[in-house]
Amino acid sequence: MTTQQHEKPRDKRAELERRAWFGFAAAIALTFGALTHWVIFEYDLFWQVRAGREILAGSGIQRVDRWSFTAFGQPWFNFQWLSTVVDYLVYRIGGGYSALGWLRAILVAGWIFALAALIRRTTGRTWSTWVLTPLLVPWLYVACSFRLQMRPDLFATCWNVLLLTIWLSSLPWLAKRISSLVVLLVWANFHSGTCLFGILFFSAAVFFGCDFPARERWVRRGVWVAAGVATWFLTPIGWHAVDVVLLNAVSYDYSLTHNPDFRPFDFSLLAYRNGGWSPLLWVAYTLVAVVSTIRLVSRRELLPPAFRKLPFLLFLEVAFTALALRNIRALPYQMAFLLPVVAAGLHSLVGRRVWPAVAVFLAGIAVLWGFFLPDQVASVSKPLGAGVYDVEIPVQSVDFIKRNHPAGQLLNAYPFGGYLVGELPEYPVAIDGRERPFFGFRAEQQAAMSSTASFAEFLRRRGINTVLEKPPGMTYDPVRGFADTHLFLFPPSDWAQVFFDNVSVVYLRRVPENAAIIERQEYRSLRRGLPPNFGAEMQGIPDATRAAHEAELDRCLSENPRCVYCMVGKAAFHRRRGHDDVAVEMLQAALVINPAAAEALVVLSSIYEGMGRTAEAAQTKRRFEKLTSPAAL
Repeated sequence: MTTQQHEKPRDKRAELERRAWFGFAAAIALTFGALTHWVIFEYDLFWQVRAGREILAGSGIQRVDRWSFTAFGQPWFNFQWLSTVVDYLVYRIGGGYSALGWLRAILVAGWIFALAALIRRTTGRTWSTWVLTPLLVPWLYVACSFRLQMRPDLFATCWNVLLLTIWLSSLPWLAKRISSLVVLLVWANFHSGTCLFGILFFSAAVFFGCDFPARERWVRRGVWVAAGVATWFLTPIGWHAVDVVLLNAVSYDYSLTHNPDFRPFDFSLLAYRNGGWSPLLWVAYTLVAVVSTIRLVSRRELLPPAFRKLPFLLFLEVAFTALALRNIRALPYQMAFLLPVVAAGLHSLVGRRVWPAVAVFLAGIAVLWGFFLPDQVASVSKPLGAGVYDVEIPVQSVDFIKRNHPAGQLLNAYPFGGYLVGELPEYPVAIDGRERPFFGFRAEQQAAMSSTASFAEFLRRRGINTVLEKPPGMTYDPVRGFADTHLFLFPPSDWAQVFFDNVSVVYLRRVPENAAIIERQEYRSLRRGLPPNFGAEMQGIPDATRAAHEAELDRCLSENPRCVYCMVGKAAFHRRRGHDDVAVEMLQAALVINPAAAEALVVLSSIYEGMGRTAEAAQTKRRFEKLTSPAAL
């Protein structure tokens, strides 16, 4: 048999293996893309769509605030302008926000496929590729899932893995550098803040000579590094990119907004429910990377060529890990960079101990796919589907304001600002997720909350006549009974509660402009800050008051059938009349809308116990305890 005849079967087997791997990786990518097809819950996405609409309408790149009454005219630079344009185009072509949910799923699927390709590139065409891919891909997905939101960061995450792919490829050194500069330029216009991660990687790769085998003059390397840094400034906001990054990196006051995007790593993150298993898996992954690096120091041939420069590897490992500790939004970039190291390290552990290694890896796969991933999806990830998630976005309250047009100005809770900017442009917001223009207002508002009088003066000074806030907390005094925390801020003598949905409450000031709406819509017996079963189960309430409470519950459900609070309250009245089956059906429907509705679980558990359904009562009680445990909160 000739050599050519020997080569043909080998080539055919290689081609079959390549196609099989492609299908395998594509299936995994599609799986995780489908798991990330969540309803739209990202607050800032709504203002980003509006920003893209205005840019394409000819208003130019935003440089000052035009959407608020508290920071109007102050500097604000849209440093992610190209992301907002893409978001708006997808929104327009796809017919609404649902299309952006599909875009998120597509981007995540592409990111997962690229990660699988990096593992294959690192481990080669060996059996370990087929085991390490299903081990490491869900590991990264669960650890990073809380950052896989439909925001400009998601585009940046994809540009980052594309940059890694370029440097791990077999392209000539010049092609690597030129194509990297193109990626960095596009990345800077999609999100000039996170582009620094890519510039750091590119600069280190060039500086340490990862792609150029011969000695290269330092001046020449410096020119390439300078070209990489220059891409950061080649955007419509130019040098203002420095100002934005310095503000977030140095001057940002996390205590003012508690924005999780800027949270430094601390041990409280390791508590379950705060990002699911993400921090725990990140810590484990980083430790594996450290062990792998130590093991590979003397066996650098096991790493891809671009990673064999030990100073380059150690420098970026320390830099990316430090950045992730300083700001957890850096976590996906650090984990993607470490992937070749982790894959090579685990691959090197095999040696001649194939079957013990296979057993360990398969056990890890079983735990990740059988426990961590399902628990993350069930307990932390958002519901799958299309549309806007009205358990976190004030959809119905904003519709109420649109229908009734109360008097402005409108004071809104910080998370609601983005939705208001996008969906209620006739009311300038008080604050939203752009943050930078609002630090002064936020400090002013917090200082005013020291007393009822100072907060009332703050509201008068700002001309606030409509409030869209989060539901109030509840207090209980043995003498005075139940009350809510908003009574301190919005006393009923000055403010009327006229609407609420699953995430927000609308208050109107008692001024002539709002009088007709208040007369028609005010809740006089029902108050969102009280327990939902208060009217049905509280002892000593006069019959007339109890009837008025139920009548307002009925009005609430007629205006908003998805209001979980009112569903629980109405179920309590059904229970009071002995209609337990009807109450259970209503509570189960409420838990479909919001599985984390603790008040529904409390009433449902009590009804199950009264019906003698002890197993279901115990299961419901366990769900409630998990939701309200200190770790969950």
